[in-house]
Amino acid sequence: MSESNRKPVIAAIVCAAVALAVWGTGMGAGAGNTSGSGGWQDALSGMHKRQVLRPQDLKLLTGSCVTSGHTVTVQGACTFSVEKFGGSFNLGPPTKEAKMVVLSGSVHLEMQIEGVSATQNLAAGKNTQVTFGTSGGSLTVLCTSIDCALALVPDG
Repeated sequence: MSESNRKPVIAAIVCAAVALAVWGTGMGAGAGNTSGSGGWQDALSGMHKRQVLRPQDLKLLTGSCVTSGHTVTVQGACTFSVEKFGGSFNLGPPTKEAKMVVLSGSVHLEMQIEGVSATQNLAAGKNTQVTFGTSGGSLTVLCTSIDCALALVPDG
């Protein structure tokens, strides 16, 4: 067997040995009908939990709306911005979200997120999920009746 023919055979044997070692380690960790994760999977699964969108996260850009507690009182129309979040290298929560419930009146909502616009009309008692990614965005609320009030409720 020439040297040029031996190299692929040696590489295949090394790959098979590595695969066998990985398989054997996995089988050994999972032996005894117990979980082989040792809890590390549970620890990793909770790393990127969503963050609750609060009325304090809504920065008034235009209009004369008032936020108090979890309630947003809409007078005519207003536009809010949600600032970028996530910290250095975006290692924080990937989203801020809440359920927006119309307490009184009816509203027209428009969200701008990363250049994409979404609109929705809601009457009193109805709700919708509001979610912003780490780049933030804007939320415009137009009261289509006399008085409007909204609540941001943690969802989940």
